[in-house]
Amino acid sequence: MRKKRFVIAALAAFNAVLLLLLIAQAAPMPTALAQAARAGGGGYVCATARVSGRSFEVLHMIDLATRRLHTFFPDKGKMLFTAEPRDLDKDFGK
Repeated sequence: MRKKRFVIAALAAFNAVLLLLLIAQAAPMPTALAQAARAGGGGYVCATARVSGRSFEVLHMIDLATRRLHTFFPDKGKMLFTAEPRDLDKDFGK
């Protein structure tokens, strides 16, 4: 009798956990606006990328106003160089 109550209680607890998981999955998640909101100005999106075969990373910066991609990379010293800016509208055909 005692074992039967334990099994019923364990199954009830398991069902409660499953119900909570189901409710959590059905709840609407907030929309991620990421860069679209432009909090307080800026107008730039930046990301770093590792260059294969190199010991450094480059900085990619997108100017949202002009839709241009700027890439910055270090030289052997502490100097920072820039590659020719890319026109994203031209590159992606818009």
